[in-house]
Amino acid sequence: MKRTFSIAILAGACMMFASCQNKSGETSETDSPKEEIEEVAEGAADVHEAVDLGLSVKWASCNIGAATPDQFGDYYAWGETKTKTSYSWANYFDCVEGEGAPVFKKYKDGVLTTLESEDDVAVQLWGNGWRMPTADEMRELVEKCKWEETTMQASKGFMVTGPNGNTIFLPFTGWRVGDMLLNEGGLSDYPTNETQPGVDDMNITLFIQNDSEPIVGDDSSLDVGVKDRSAGVPVRAVKP
Repeated sequence: MKRTFSIAILAGACMMFASCQNKSGETSETDSPKEEIEEVAEGAADVHEAVDLGLSVKWASCNIGAATPDQFGDYYAWGETKTKTSYSWANYFDCVEGEGAPVFKKYKDGVLTTLESEDDVAVQLWGNGWRMPTADEMRELVEKCKWEETTMQASKGFMVTGPNGNTIFLPFTGWRVGDMLLNEGGLSDYPTNETQPGVDDMNITLFIQNDSEPIVGDDSSLDVGVKDRSAGVPVRAVKP
């Protein structure tokens, strides 16, 4: 299945969920997404838990920026490695022209559609083999695992059980548009490292939703679809 969401439409419909604070309690660092960041030293101890679900890759136990699985963590626009106080095309790192149809300088159809390591937040912040998942790895997570909606430490989300019985928890974090947090507790997107073929302003993403808050026209609770690259979303990393 393929799903396309309009940020503008969802933002108007979901203003009641708006918030300006990260549930993990962390604040945004900067409005400039491409500032210098400290590289992870080779051979450094890996403090992040890699969960073997019996799939082709191992999945992180929590989102980037979170200390526990139930925490939302930090929010990143696709291809950016810093958090921001506001998320829009106007301050998106790869956007040359943000008014009307966005124009991009690096990631565009027929040129480059998969994130390079320098633009992969998992590579840059965690190192040690961590990276963002591919579209195929995300589809594998959806198709080969059992998904059960549940609550962990007051956070709603999905418990995902792999073929071998091991689990990870994906909270409904909502996403950031402008300076607002929308759909907290009801919806979430977890991005892959790939753009949607033929659609430069969208990246391929895992969409999950609370069954009690159905999207008009489609009542499925999880799908690998697409998302505006400029929106701030949580990231769940993988490693071999």
